[in-house]
Amino acid sequence: MAEEQNPRTLFDFAITDGGDGGTMLFLTMTNIRRQLSFHSALRFIEGETETVRPTLDGGRNLEAVDRMARLDFKQRVAFDGLRYATTMLMLVDEILVEMTRINLTDPFLTGDSDRLFFLFELAIHLHARGEADVNAILEYLRPEILG
Repeated sequence: MAEEQNPRTLFDFAITDGGDGGTMLFLTMTNIRRQLSFHSALRFIEGETETVRPTLDGGRNLEAVDRMARLDFKQRVAFDGLRYATTMLMLVDEILVEMTRINLTDPFLTGDSDRLFFLFELAIHLHARGEADVNAILEYLRPEILG
């Protein structure tokens, strides 16, 4: 009785032979670190907001109003950066799932390779357009991230 061979997937190939496992690991770790940084900045901004809010005096304290406006802007920027990092992590997850569905042993049993290529293109496009922006956001929020 012949032993049934486990089908080899594109994911298996990428990890063992293709070297793409490092790219996925890099994207994952980079964006997890970014998420942590943005969460840290948001916690700091929330603390600052709670400190400034009681001093608003119904909008008559212009310094406090100005500080609240700056904190609100920083909060929106941090949420944008967090959204980018989370989206990249979701794309990497989807790509890895699709890679496990593509069977290299029997081409007739392959998964949806069109979807995989679409996800790759989307990730590359998002990375190319958003990488500089998210790095600029991190630099802008550095004081809040460091506390």
